[in-house]
Amino acid sequence: MKKLFTLTLAILGMSLSVLSQTDPTSCTEVSFTLSGGTFANEVSYTIVNSAGAVVSNGTPATTPSGVWCLPNDCYMVHMMDSFGDGWNGATLNIYVMNGGTYSLTFTAGGSALANFGVGVEPCGTPVLLGCTDPNAVNFNGNATTSDGSCIYEGCTDAAATNYNSNATVDNGSCEYCNGPTSVVSQLYICTFSNGNQVALTILNSAGDTVFTSPQLNNVAIFYQSLCLMQGECYTAIMSNSAGLTGWYNGYFWVNNGQMQVIHTELAGDQTTQSVEFSIDGTCGDIMGCTNPLASNYNPLATVDDGTCILVEGCTDSTAVNYNPLAVLDNGSCFSGCDAGNAVVVSFNPGVFAQESLYTITNEAGDVLIQSTVNVANTNNMAYGCLVDGCYTLNMFDSFGDGWDGGTASGIVININGVDQVVADMTAGNYEFVNFGINTECAVDSVPCSTSLDIMPDSLNNAVNTIYVLWNEDLNNVAAVEWSFGDGVGSNDMWPTYYYDTLGTYTLCVTVYFLDGCSASECVTFTMNADGSYGPGGIQTNGFWLNVIPNMEANVSELEAVNHMMYPNPVEDVLNVQVNAIGNNDYISVYGIDGQLVWTQKITSELTQLNTSALASGVYMVQFNQNGNISTQRFIKK
Repeated sequence: MKKLFTLTLAILGMSLSVLSQTDPTSCTEVSFTLSGGTFANEVSYTIVNSAGAVVSNGTPATTPSGVWCLPNDCYMVHMMDSFGDGWNGATLNIYVMNGGTYSLTFTAGGSALANFGVGVEPCGTPVLLGCTDPNAVNFNGNATTSDGSCIYEGCTDAAATNYNSNATVDNGSCEYCNGPTSVVSQLYICTFSNGNQVALTILNSAGDTVFTSPQLNNVAIFYQSLCLMQGECYTAIMSNSAGLTGWYNGYFWVNNGQMQVIHTELAGDQTTQSVEFSIDGTCGDIMGCTNPLASNYNPLATVDDGTCILVEGCTDSTAVNYNPLAVLDNGSCFSGCDAGNAVVVSFNPGVFAQESLYTITNEAGDVLIQSTVNVANTNNMAYGCLVDGCYTLNMFDSFGDGWDGGTASGIVININGVDQVVADMTAGNYEFVNFGINTECAVDSVPCSTSLDIMPDSLNNAVNTIYVLWNEDLNNVAAVEWSFGDGVGSNDMWPTYYYDTLGTYTLCVTVYFLDGCSASECVTFTMNADGSYGPGGIQTNGFWLNVIPNMEANVSELEAVNHMMYPNPVEDVLNVQVNAIGNNDYISVYGIDGQLVWTQKITSELTQLNTSALASGVYMVQFNQNGNISTQRFIKK
């Protein structure tokens, strides 16, 4: 059997199109001054033209002032600080005769960038790297683009009730919940779209304020650990000072560490509303599972919270795999075989069950038995009837480190009451074991063959990204292994990777199919500092690799839009930069399940998306610019 998938390599170039020299035969007088600031020995700068050629460089000691005669062009200023704490008051002032005046500095980090023009306006959006968050202790009011250097003070101990996951420096403010009746409880507030000026206050029975939230607006999500007492009745006061608009279906809940004790919202016709609750049933409703058939039935619960666990399995007491705890029959009952051989497979996937998979295939490569939903270090049972013949046990691990767990993991295949195959995989993506049922079979080869083909392509007018468009049907794939050509690899189906060094790379992928077959293919490309390339694309300052599904019309969509996103993966702020803005341009963010997260209008060449409230995972950004649509993926850490 032959498996075929296609990799389409499209290397997309980045060019500083706005930095185009218009008249190299004449020049304009440009004067400058460079003050040293507090630490002048750390300060330096370099200026390049639109072709990347250096036109000037210096330090406060060597070139405190001077005059250049520069051709009409756009220029990039690279400001450096050898200590890495900004220029500490140093300033580079540039005066263009009959043109603009530029005053450049930066307050944090080791470098920053800025543009200026001579006879050419505009010269793109000036870029000054630094911390752009006013809430950070090292906020740089001059910065136009975040460089990820923001420093936040707060409690960094996850065991504290006021733990701040965004804090990078502990300021000694940690508080703990250590009383004999105290319970660390989790508070969650969600306001959804159109919520405005929303707040929540919690009082104890004495009327003392236990908690007050900050003002929460559109699509705000708020987490907080609270120290709440058993035997205490609390009053939660929900408010919306914007008017009679409620929380727009927003809500809050409190979990006492074992179960959710309250889940409610502010009604749409109210500006304020109060509700009583406790963490142990002292007052208010008790949330929990109210179905007596469920394994987690709570006889004290007054409100069903949707958490009931109804065990699925075989409810036939005469079956081999009868489950006395099951209340829902899932059709898995196995009572033996009328014909063929009874096969029982016991699979323990180890610690990382979500990475582990096995299949049993016949000589034609058909999958006859395979694992389903795995639970860490818990046997997954499967049953089947197989005729006499040769079979292959295929063992997969998507992460590439085997079935983690050592002796805890492994698989046993019992045929007609006898354990005939015992196997484990302690390393790598794939291993196989051939076995026969009443038949002599080969033991050293996978009974199938496969190959891969590459069809190169080239896209233009897109920004510093190599897109690998992969056509493979993932339903037939158990695991993949990528090698980026620089000693780094990945086992993600759709990896994202940043190359920070120019040169020649060989990108390779190995695919492991469910029937035990595997295939590998590579493609080599080169990125040169002079802008030349092969087989396609232009890059000057490092570039991204993004592997994405090869959706229909993907090529034409990408040709029409010029944009870039960074950093990727992202922790908090995702910067989206476009080179042209229309009246009806907007960005939509979708989850990997295709659900819309939010939509935002593009109003400037640099748009910052706050991803701090998103769960870790893969998301897609859809760009709609003047009716041209493209999609790019990012990973939220």
